[in-house]
Amino acid sequence: MKSKTKTKNEPWKAAQPYILKGLEQSSQVFDQQQPDLNRYSGMQRDTYGRVAPGAEQGIMGAQGVVNRNLSGANLTGNPYLSGMLDRTRESVIGNVNDQFGMAGRFGSGMHGAILGRELAAAENQMRYGDYAQERNYQQDAIGQAQSLMGGSQGMLNNAAELPWIGVGALNGNVRQASNGYGTTTQSSNPGFGQMLMGAAAGGLNAYMGRPRG
Repeated sequence: MKSKTKTKNEPWKAAQPYILKGLEQSSQVFDQQQPDLNRYSGMQRDTYGRVAPGAEQGIMGAQGVVNRNLSGANLTGNPYLSGMLDRTRESVIGNVNDQFGMAGRFGSGMHGAILGRELAAAENQMRYGDYAQERNYQQDAIGQAQSLMGGSQGMLNNAAELPWIGVGALNGNVRQASNGYGTTTQSSNPGFGQMLMGAAAGGLNAYMGRPRG
């Protein structure tokens, strides 16, 4: 024979009105703020629609810069480098000529060797510095383009999350207010041994209560 047991768990009676009032206030705040959250979400989606195409173009342009770097196309990419090299050569030639002229060795073999070495060193140094600086500028541009794309994607994610902020807060308050309360029903089915003991006890009681002659 099955038996059922019901257990009812309720909050402290004096606290019940405040719990209900808190739930009503949560519902009021939700009703007031949810339209604004939905509107802000739509505004951010609209902004994303305007920003995303430019961000995508920036990423594509950055990829083009990477490809140019890999191909070495920027080695001669500075249109002003040739003029800067000409002025550097003039300065190096003047300095070396002055040194050898004062020493009375202008036009000597040593003069020619030193002049060639100084010209090559100055030109290599300028070309290397120009190339390294250009690469730094390009790497910065790549990072900026990626940040722009990441920022626009974050805007879209935020727009998707905004409407659920109020929903999550309301559901959380409801769960917290109702946590641990309610009615539970437990069913029990006595085993065979318990049934035998019950039957034996019933028979003994009947025997003890029988009139005796």
